[in-house]
Amino acid sequence: MRVVLVVARSGRMLAQKLNALGYRVLVINCYADLDMLAAAWDWQRVDSLALEAVQPAFWQLARRYSIDAVIYGSGFEDEVETLHFLQQQSVILGNTANVFRSLQDKAQFFKVLKSLDVPHPEVRFETPATMDGWLFKPYAGEGGVGIQYAVSPPSGYPGYWQRYVSGRAMSVLFLAGLNHVEIIGFHRQWVSSVNHVHPFLFAGVVAEPAFSVALTRQVLAWLTKLTQIYDLRGLNSLDFIYANNTLWVLEINARLSASVQLYDEKIVAAHIAACLAKKPQISYNKRLFGAYKIVYAECLRRVRHNLSWPDEVKDRPPAGSLIQPGEPLFSLVVPNDNTKTIKQQLAVKERQLIDHMTDRC
Repeated sequence: MRVVLVVARSGRMLAQKLNALGYRVLVINCYADLDMLAAAWDWQRVDSLALEAVQPAFWQLARRYSIDAVIYGSGFEDEVETLHFLQQQSVILGNTANVFRSLQDKAQFFKVLKSLDVPHPEVRFETPATMDGWLFKPYAGEGGVGIQYAVSPPSGYPGYWQRYVSGRAMSVLFLAGLNHVEIIGFHRQWVSSVNHVHPFLFAGVVAEPAFSVALTRQVLAWLTKLTQIYDLRGLNSLDFIYANNTLWVLEINARLSASVQLYDEKIVAAHIAACLAKKPQISYNKRLFGAYKIVYAECLRRVRHNLSWPDEVKDRPPAGSLIQPGEPLFSLVVPNDNTKTIKQQLAVKERQLIDHMTDRC
């Protein structure tokens, strides 16, 4: 297996890691960031990951290359038909479309959690009598898009209500294989307040190295049962709220998540082995970077020409690109073991880079 097709909203991270592993990488994605282009053998840009957009892009590449496998990233929560198409054409290095779809059935997912005595915030699938203390969440949400404080019943917007729990938003990255579940690492999540329409917009992750042995064992026990129930494979992540020494489970992302950014490329090799039903016996760095941060534009920005990009800047937009308010400008991936100070350090670096690399329009 030498030619691997990446299909994702971005795809940069997977393209770079697969390229480092020695694969010829093809990409179908929604952006033309410079570091993805440098890692890809060939690519097709699409407006969305809907089947009608991805299908012709796939055939364009398939006519020129013999595609050995497909690996997918973010953006498929509302496009499961596209996953069905891709797995009909090639080996899928990830969960099947049916597994992915089953985790979008939120009512069933929370029933499963209840049967396992896994704590989770109260949920309702009919409008609460009062909106106070509730969040509205879309069924097929991704990256915090569409999550909002419930102030009135949304009109024609499919979703459910979840009781707001104040605490630390976190995730755990885990590897699921044949009779084997391994916790890779715990991470604290950041959200951005730049886009007022989406107050819970995902903005990055920071490593959380200090997590109690007792809670880690509890999470591993839950993940082992959930992996068996849903037949999960490869790298997945579980989102939860940590409050008062209790974990409140929110959802499973049945795909490679943003936290994979913090590890070296061998973690993707372990993912591939697990998806091919091989026991991953691959040595990888347990944590290579301290944090991954998405930098959003606060106002309309234009990317300058003739830039010298620092190594820590990823998802680099082409010169002259116009970035709309609330859209990602670029991201930062930085090493740092001091998780208490990394957010402040990133805030300073972020401001300097925005002013250096872009002009306000």
